[in-house]
Order: sequence, then C-alpha cells, then structure tokens
Amino acid sequence: GGFSPIASQGIDFALELGAGLVGIPNDFVPSPEETWELLTEKYSIRNNLVVQFKNDKLDQSPQLAKTLFQTFGDTGNLQFSTLEGSHITPNT
Repeated sequence: GGFSPIASQGIDFALELGAGLVGIPNDFVPSPEETWELLTEKYSIRNNLVVQFKNDKLDQSPQLAKTLFQTFGDTGNLQFSTLEGSHITPNT
C-alpha cells in the first residue's frame, strides 16, 4: 500500500495485537440500543444532570436530555451543562 514503513509496522503490530485478543469482548454491554431501551423502560431517577462536552463527536446529550424530559416532564429535575472538552475528558 501507500503507507510509510513506520505506519506499516504500526498497522502490522495492531493486527498482531488484535489477533491475540481472542475471547475478549470488543462491544459494550449492554449495547447502545439496549441502553436506550433500558433508559426509557426502567430508569427511575428523576433528578439528572446531563453534561455535554463541546468537542465530543460521539455526543448524545441532547437526545438523552430529551428522553429524560419526555419520561419525567415536570415531575423531574433536569439540568443541562456544556463544558470544554471531548469524549474522553471524563476519563482524564
């Protein structure tokens, strides 16, 4: 391919590493779809803070806030905050 020798080595290493991860799940449990289903069917916490990070390309905060508001309406307390950061900010 058109990769530099260093990039090719990195790709080879990643493929080799991935092959060694047999038996290790690579998906989230519950799945994102199952998480939304659980949220709408079983989530009962009425006081919620939803945090959105400005540079989060995977963000679903508006959808989460909408779902929580539709679920609890005026009987809940929903706060929404936008902060600097990205999807990995909570992990740092």
